[in-house]
Amino acid sequence: MLQLYFANLEVREDLVAGPMGPYLPSLAVRLSELGYSRGQARRLLVTADALGRWLKQQGVTPTEATADHVRAYAASQQRTPAGKSRDTATGLTHLVEYLKPWGILCKPLPCSPADEHLQRFDDYLQRVRGLAQNTRHGYAHYLRRFLKDFFGEAAPDWSALTASRICQFVQTEIERTPGGKGQVVSSLRTYLRFLVTKGQISASLVRAIPRVRRWYDATLPRPLSADELENVLAACQSPWGGTRRERALILLLARLGLRGGEARELRLEYID
Repeated sequence: MLQLYFANLEVREDLVAGPMGPYLPSLAVRLSELGYSRGQARRLLVTADALGRWLKQQGVTPTEATADHVRAYAASQQRTPAGKSRDTATGLTHLVEYLKPWGILCKPLPCSPADEHLQRFDDYLQRVRGLAQNTRHGYAHYLRRFLKDFFGEAAPDWSALTASRICQFVQTEIERTPGGKGQVVSSLRTYLRFLVTKGQISASLVRAIPRVRRWYDATLPRPLSADELENVLAACQSPWGGTRRERALILLLARLGLRGGEARELRLEYID
């Protein structure tokens, strides 16, 4: 199947000889079944090959690679002067999903005591509170730092948790990420209440979380003027960059008021 995407025999032999070589023919078949164009499939196969060679330089086999390795590889691939991803960094998220059935790039990370606590909390948020995945991930982002700041890599000792240390953590996090101060407080308050229901801490510690002043509408972004919006739309039709897809997304954001996450999740089958 590789010959469908690479006519040059030497190029195909070089791909097969690489660390990802045993998996590329099957990946090529999978991309063909999914309806990828020849050009896009070629870029994904080139990315898979480049990722395999990078992993080899790090002394890691494809079956030993974790999500952290993939993120490190993506960070190593600098964008072009025009700000676009290079061919060797195309579709990494999709590649991980396509290679997962063969046990590639999906080795689980070591689980620390803090991860075990967060996993139980995540199960609670999903089953009992019914929170969406993005919300739960946002909570875990701050709580992982909370547990690391208090207990490092050791198992949590809740008897060492004090009101003053909780206040100090909240103040530090707010200074670090002022735009996310509301989520810092809500994630920590929800987690401490969870610990109270488990009988691991006193309910008084929940009241130790300081209130955060939030100005009404203070974080609303400044909208583009009509002229600025026209300039952006014109750039999507310029000869040196831009696509009709980008223009359509900008119109969805500007005229229908969709949020960025909603626009990213749109699929053609959703449109009647």
